[in-house]
Amino acid sequence: MSPERHMTWDNFRETLLSPGVPALHPVRHAGSPDVELFVDADASRLGLRTVAPAGKVELSSPLAAIEVGLRLVRGNRVVEVSTRTVALHQQFYAFMVDIADRIQLGGRPPAAAIAEALDDWNALLLEASVMSVEAQTGLFGELWCLERLHRSEGAEAVDAWVGPLGEPHDFRRGDVEIEVKTTRSAERVHVISGLHQLEPSIGRALFLLSLQAEPAGARSGETLPERVARLRALLSAVPGPAAKFDRLLVRTGYRDEDAPHYRRRLRLRTPPLLVPVDHRCPKLVSEHVRMALGESLAARLSDVRYRVRLSGLGFEDGTPDFLTLLP
Repeated sequence: MSPERHMTWDNFRETLLSPGVPALHPVRHAGSPDVELFVDADASRLGLRTVAPAGKVELSSPLAAIEVGLRLVRGNRVVEVSTRTVALHQQFYAFMVDIADRIQLGGRPPAAAIAEALDDWNALLLEASVMSVEAQTGLFGELWCLERLHRSEGAEAVDAWVGPLGEPHDFRRGDVEIEVKTTRSAERVHVISGLHQLEPSIGRALFLLSLQAEPAGARSGETLPERVARLRALLSAVPGPAAKFDRLLVRTGYRDEDAPHYRRRLRLRTPPLLVPVDHRCPKLVSEHVRMALGESLAARLSDVRYRVRLSGLGFEDGTPDFLTLLP
């Protein structure tokens, strides 16, 4: 990799992925074919493309999470390699940079560059395509919330699950947003990622749904694939929401072929808790940072992560306030 030729991962993510809009990033080197990195709407697909040579081009991928093929883009026949797996984004960016360098600095034909890079990166990309324990736990909690909404909303509950679409919060119903946080800790402590995660959208009220999960042992609790299967069964009578649920699952990084890796059985350790994100909720948001540092210095901060302790706040499942929001 040639660092001076490429954006860092943090810059690429902040500039091209995070905005959630289609984006193109050209990578050029004098005397070599142009390479283009692209992001589709809502970061639904991340990939690289370059003009295909004339004649037959043999392309294939050994990994289900990585698509390789020929496309017609803006009137040009291009070789394209891409992924729809969010969990793979950071590793896939480094993989794309490697392909670009093989083509532009090494003089390799696109198909050969992709095949060679796939050989070198196969093990790492395969491992990265499986959701991390943290991601599994987070999805477990989001599916708990989706199933709870299904009680009152039926199949239309799927429309409320907007987090996988790149929206700032996990669920949205009318003027209420819900950010789901699930921890395996014995304490009700959650990691907040970024200065915007606890900022409500304009005109909406934001609530944190705090879930504490624990290992359930044999014949108790539920694995992630079991929870997915149960929701599919609940939604199966209505084709539209059922298909949308599967599309959203893919956006989270969950793939059925990885199910054997997700064997941990979980159950809730404590009753779910809803916490209004208001002046009584511990939070660090962009307004606080601007007030403390000023606009110029605040703009230089990124990748802010902090922990919040929610014990003793909000209202537990079973109380009138909780049931008003999540019947």
